[in-house]
Amino acid sequence: MDRAVPADEEGPRMFYSHTDAIHQYNAVINILRYGGLFRVRAETNRWTVLWSLHPTPDQLRRFSPVQRANHFPGSFHLGRKDLIWRNLAKMQQRFGKEYQITPQGYILPKAFLAWDAARLRQPEALWIWKPCSQSCGRGIMVFSSDVPKDQMKEMSKKRGIIQRYIPNPLLIGGRKFDMRIYVVVLSYDPLKVYVNDEGLVRFATEQYSEAVDTLQSRTPTALCSICKSHDHQ
Repeated sequence: MDRAVPADEEGPRMFYSHTDAIHQYNAVINILRYGGLFRVRAETNRWTVLWSLHPTPDQLRRFSPVQRANHFPGSFHLGRKDLIWRNLAKMQQRFGKEYQITPQGYILPKAFLAWDAARLRQPEALWIWKPCSQSCGRGIMVFSSDVPKDQMKEMSKKRGIIQRYIPNPLLIGGRKFDMRIYVVVLSYDPLKVYVNDEGLVRFATEQYSEAVDTLQSRTPTALCSICKSHDHQ
């Protein structure tokens, strides 16, 4: 595979491996090529950078001192909605209000009865249900406490997480939005993080409304594909 820039053919070569276990993004491949790295198969063990799924403890034990992977072990806990809630709940128990940064979560189906009790105590509330490991707004539902019996039966068996939908959200121009700031974490202990100077802001395509008949438009699929540059400062 050709590199994007020439390198000194007389000098030492560095290698990377990008496995088929994850999607191949041109941005990743181009940066690795631009850095002068050559692609090899993972099983050759000649690579310095491994771009793949989260490495297992057994794989990490076989890493040489100069080999690096694109994931820290266990970092998928930040990406799965059920696992990040479990970790936040543990931190809330240890540190209290410092980690009260998200509504109470109920991981279904195990916590279905606990959520059902909360639903009955808050008949005016709205709720948001998310699948544990999906992305891009897929599968998300927003609904009121007055849930039809057939939907309740389905939810009692379906794996996901339910939280109260935040009332009176922060809006810009009457629209919901989210912000994405990109970071690279080089070390957890000691913590060493680089924050990108630029980020993204995404705006909903429709004006926010508290009317119950607009529940469907409140899901993240309503966020438009137009992303504006954002200076995080």
